[in-house]
Amino acid sequence: VLDALEGLCDTRRDDYLRFWRAFGGVLKEGLVTDAARKEVLAGLILCESSRDEGPTTLAEAVQRLGEGDEPLLCLLADDLEGARRSPHIEAWRARGREVLYFTDPVDEWVLERLDEFRGRKLVRVDRGPSLPGGESQREELEQRERDERALLEALESRLEGRVAGVRFSGRLVDSPSVLVDEPGGVGPHMERLMRQAGHEIPPRRRTLDLNPAHPLVERMAALAREQPASPRLADLADLHHGQALLAEGSPLPDPTRFGQLVSDMMLAAV
Repeated sequence: VLDALEGLCDTRRDDYLRFWRAFGGVLKEGLVTDAARKEVLAGLILCESSRDEGPTTLAEAVQRLGEGDEPLLCLLADDLEGARRSPHIEAWRARGREVLYFTDPVDEWVLERLDEFRGRKLVRVDRGPSLPGGESQREELEQRERDERALLEALESRLEGRVAGVRFSGRLVDSPSVLVDEPGGVGPHMERLMRQAGHEIPPRRRTLDLNPAHPLVERMAALAREQPASPRLADLADLHHGQALLAEGSPLPDPTRFGQLVSDMMLAAV
């Protein structure tokens, strides 16, 4: 059966697409439950990607990477539109790197089990430090963190208990900030699934990544240098945290306060 499906995928993609839309989730469950056939089942996966040219297989994505050992970049999201809007792909997309979108409920388990395909690592862009610019970018960000320690400490103090830390990141281009899970952590999608199933889950504490080139972050850094005790920094910390939660589809801890902060900001801009 798997051989027949592989042939269908290779030679009659439209027919395979119809099959995939009906039973793709079942094949993905096989990746979780049938380790002996994991490689074959992984070859049958179809997913959308940042190329926006329709569903692709992992093998086709590997072929587009060409020679070398660059990993397959993956993003877990609730739906396709959410994946396309995700801040996590901004820097990779700007550099022309393809990101594969995983948007099925079972994909959280799939990406936990499928760590590589045909010699290429599968790397989730929504976890851990994202450094599209490589080692030089890492050194630049570390220097920036030393220079702007006042800002990072002010935000960490305000968001204590809500985030594990605050750092500058290379994963952002247009957005000012985003929340990031560390490798091995429970993601927002899994958290919602477990809550819906009635499981008790300890609070997640993630890292708040800041875009050092964003005008808002630059102005916050200047404010922290000049007035490290300014109450405006606390308000801006809450706004950044709330905006990052909304961007990933998570609920706000205090919607009333967030709404008031947005109203105050709008009044100041009028």
